[in-house]
Parts: sequence; structure tokens; C-alpha cells
Amino acid sequence: MSLFKLFSCCLPVQKSKKNPVLDSPVGAVSPVVVSPTTPKIQDVFLLDMPDLVMREILKNLDVLTFQKLRKVCFSLRKFVDFVKPDSNLKEILIEVRADLITGSVKGQQMKMIKHVYKEHEDGCEMTINFREAKVIEKNFIDVYAGNFLRPLLENQKSPLDKLCLIEQNADKLNMKLPQTPRKFLVPTFENVFNCSMKVLESRGCLLQVECLKISVLGQDQLMTMLRYVDLKFLKKLKIYRLEETESRVHTEYILNLDILENCEKLEKLCVKGFYISSSFSLFTHIPELKVSMQIIYCDEVIQFQETLVKFFSVMYATTNFPTNLDLWKLSAHHKMLTMLT
Repeated sequence: MSLFKLFSCCLPVQKSKKNPVLDSPVGAVSPVVVSPTTPKIQDVFLLDMPDLVMREILKNLDVLTFQKLRKVCFSLRKFVDFVKPDSNLKEILIEVRADLITGSVKGQQMKMIKHVYKEHEDGCEMTINFREAKVIEKNFIDVYAGNFLRPLLENQKSPLDKLCLIEQNADKLNMKLPQTPRKFLVPTFENVFNCSMKVLESRGCLLQVECLKISVLGQDQLMTMLRYVDLKFLKKLKIYRLEETESRVHTEYILNLDILENCEKLEKLCVKGFYISSSFSLFTHIPELKVSMQIIYCDEVIQFQETLVKFFSVMYATTNFPTNLDLWKLSAHHKMLTMLT
């Protein structure tokens, strides 16, 4: 529902001043004019409506309308924040650079909306869907947290398909972007990460998400993030190492992923830039794996091979013919396992 339709239902409607004319009976000389009393017109304000009606109206609004309502007046902003209507989002993508934060959201019946918050000499330069930029005299991280992160993520009640909190282009192969001169990525990302964790903590419940992509400096940040995620609901997890430059040797960085032991629905695990110290047996039930293990044993490889056989058997059973890509994947996995054994 658009903001115009929302307010149009709350505006007073003036009745026509023209008096109704009744047809006179047959043979009458002149028509009879009835002049009813004119009702008093009273202004009806949105905030004067019953609480139940207001809540029902909010259920039919989208995220953009929520954001517009919060900017109308303090009372509406306070009411929306108190009711916390479901954002009904499917994807929340947050990408960070040293002086820029990009937030994109997508809903069930809503196309992707892109918010850009860039550091400016006067504060923050905010752009939505590449429209005319608006300069706000606040720190760009604070503007991002107040206008984008908190109202969207805090009110998300339905499960998410995807949540990303990563360095920009971290999930793209060989596409790492150079940072702005004299600007550092890590401090900015840490501030964004801390803001995100505060919002997740304020929710009071675990976030249900199927696909989670996250950049982390190390073990502490990863454990903090996973503490607020429903791991039993998680299906895909991608972890990228956050780095200021590409000159570091990733063998020095180790992650312990024992926390994923009870992730029964996990179908894909990808870890880039870290070695895994956990036992490989924790991941042998996951059909898609891209990890670097410190230690791996032959019996664990055999368990993983059995998982692959079951996975491809089920996939072939649901399709009439395996594709060339499927056959290539199976052949590649088989060669890898043969070399390991």
C-alpha cells in the first residue's frame, strides 16, 4: 500500500452541498425540496484511530512506506517502532568499504532496493536506488544504522532467504576492490559489525536465515555472529576472512567450527582465508564443501564419499538426466577423494 492511499483513507470527506430533489407526485405543480441538516465535518487524524485499526493498516504496508511513516512525525515514528511490524524481507545484503556502506533489501513482492551511505565532508551522502543524493550532517555509519539497519533487521520476524555482511565484492572471485587512499577498511567494518550485533541482540530471539555470508577478522567475530543465528535453520554458510591487504599468508589464521555440530540442515559450507582446526567428521554430512582442513583422516574421507554418493543419487532420482555440470562435479569430487585416500 502506498503512503498516499494510507493517508487518503484518513482524510475527511466533504459531502455535496447540493440538496436532493424528490420527484413530486403526479399532478403536483412544483417539486418538493427537502433540506436536511448539514452534518458537522470533523478532522480525523491517523493517530486518533483505534490501535487495532492502526496495526491492521501496518500489516499491509511495505518497507519503503514504513521508512516514510517514520519520517512524518515523532509520534508516528514512535508508534511504528513500538509496534514493530514485520519487515517481510527475503534478502538483506550489506557490503562495506572503508568510506562506503551499501545496503540492499528484497521482499516477497518488492524488487531490490539499494541504499548507499558514503562518507562526506559534511557528514553522510545518502542515495536510494541511484536517485539524487542527500547530505545528512551525521556520521555515515550512524545514518546507516538508524535509517537502514535498525528499522529493517530489528523488525524482521519471518525467516530470511539470505543475509550478507561482507567486505564489498568478497564473494566475487578476483574482484577485490582497492580502498580509498588513506582510508582503512577494518575500523569501518568493525563499527558496522558492532552495530549489527547490537541490533540482533535487541531482537530478543534468534534470527532464522537459510543462507548466511559473513566476513570476519577471526574466531571471536564469527562466534559472536553465530550466537544470534538459529543454526538449526541454516542451510548455507560462507565465511570470508576480512583483510586490509592481500599480502597476509592465510595459513596463520585458524577457525574452530565445532559450533556447527548440530547444523543438521546445512547443505553448503565455504570458508575462504582460514584453516579449519575442527574434526572433518563434523562436516562429512555436508554435500558441498570448500574448506581447508588442518588434519584429515582416511575414514573421514570415506564418510564424506558416502555422503556424496547419497547426494548425487537423490539428485539423479529427481531428474531424468544428469547434466554435464553434475557429472563434472561428481568426477571432480571422486578424483579429490581418490587422491586423499
